[in-house]
Amino acid sequence: MAHRKLLEEILREGYSHPSVEGIIIFARAVIAGFKDMALTYENFHNTPADDVVDKLISEWQTESQKAIVDKTRFVYFSLHHADYDVTVTHHLDHS
Repeated sequence: MAHRKLLEEILREGYSHPSVEGIIIFARAVIAGFKDMALTYENFHNTPADDVVDKLISEWQTESQKAIVDKTRFVYFSLHHADYDVTVTHHLDHS
C-alpha cells in the first residue's frame, strides 16, 4: 500500500511541474524478481502499481471538446499538456 501511495505522489508532483514534458517508468517484471515497481504479474494482470498508473492516465486524458466563440471571438480551454488536433469551422459553412 505504501508503494502505491508514494508512486502516486511522485507521479502527481512530476506531472504538475511546468518543465516536465513526459514521465518514463522503467518497470521490471514480477517474474524477474522485481516486486515493488512491477506493473503486471506473470499472468499480465495489473499489479497495484499499474492500477495507480492506469488511474492517473485516465484522469489526465482530455476528452473531445466543442465550443462556440462568444462576442469577444475567443474560446478558452483548460487542457493537459499534450499534442492536440484542432478543427475550426465557420458557422456559414454549415448553413
